[in-house]
Amino acid sequence: MTQQYQDLIREAYSAFNARDIDAVLTIMHPEVNCLNSGRIEHR
Repeated sequence: MTQQYQDLIREAYSAFNARDIDAVLTIMHPEVNCLNSGRIEHR
C-alpha cells in the first residue's frame, strides 16, 4: 500500500473517530451514501 493510501485511511479513521461525518463523507467515493441509521452503503 502506498503512503498516499495509508494517509487517506488514517485521515478517514481519524475523522470517523472524531464523529466528523462531513469529513468522512468528503473522503469517500461520491456514490457512497450514509443512511440515517448510521449504516454506510454503496449505490
